[in-house]
Amino acid sequence: MTRPVAVVVVSYGSGVHLNRLLNALQPQLHRIQRILIWENHPRAPLPHDLFLHSRVTVYRSRKNLGFAAAVNRAVRTLSPLTEYIWLLNPDAWPLTPDFLDRALEILSQRPDVGVLSPAVQYPDGRLQPVVKYSAGFQEALFARTGLLGFLRTSGPTPPTQPGPVPYTAAVSWLIRGEVFHRLGGMDERYFLFYEDTDFCRKVRASGYIIWYEPSLRVVHQQGHARRGRELWSQLHKVRSGIRFVYQGDPPPPWLQIGGIALAGMYGLLHLLGGTWMKEVRHWRTWKKPLNEPSKSAPD
Repeated sequence: MTRPVAVVVVSYGSGVHLNRLLNALQPQLHRIQRILIWENHPRAPLPHDLFLHSRVTVYRSRKNLGFAAAVNRAVRTLSPLTEYIWLLNPDAWPLTPDFLDRALEILSQRPDVGVLSPAVQYPDGRLQPVVKYSAGFQEALFARTGLLGFLRTSGPTPPTQPGPVPYTAAVSWLIRGEVFHRLGGMDERYFLFYEDTDFCRKVRASGYIIWYEPSLRVVHQQGHARRGRELWSQLHKVRSGIRFVYQGDPPPPWLQIGGIALAGMYGLLHLLGGTWMKEVRHWRTWKKPLNEPSKSAPD
């Protein structure tokens, strides 16, 4: 059987999750040609077991490149003939052993699908609101994952039926290789946040659709890479949200100053023992893995 899928995982100190992810991928290996793990943290430990898998390649960046740039560099190491790129978070894993078989069947039947996104759930079974229906100024501020998302008690209800959607979070994406290359990959000006929203916009503008498939599910621990970096994370959310809304036009100074002030408020709240990050309650106690050398990442 052909192996048309290359898995790309961008980690930032998330080595504790990688063995679990590889175990979950074992039933999918008949479809997977290569598993590429890009560690964006220059010194984070990685589990020894990663280097025992013949189909796994690990690269380590000399500095944190940001998510979009790491994805692009990882994809450049793949064959340009790779049919599908499975972009998968290190703290996410497929729920069923036939995940790829079913996903590839959908993609073969729908050549207009540029990105296939499954339903995403927390470990306790509740669905995560990964689908967004708009991405303008109001969404950037008041969506559950937006800058003022803490003011909302609930997010949009995920669709119950399969079909095209405007935007989804890049927790687990099956991307057609030709679409990724045609669009030039992700916009590296987004260091963190909104790079997936921007990519969805470009996919739809190129004539393809984003397909949400609730019959396929992945589990997502969510937020491990941002643990202990809440203010840093929120500053990037502010910066990327402004960039996405204005699409290259210079934003007004009041918005830039207000965004920085808002991020500072979040940081103060965190220092006082509070939090606005809803995924905090989903983090689990983790054991620090052993260190292991890896290949230097190509420039």
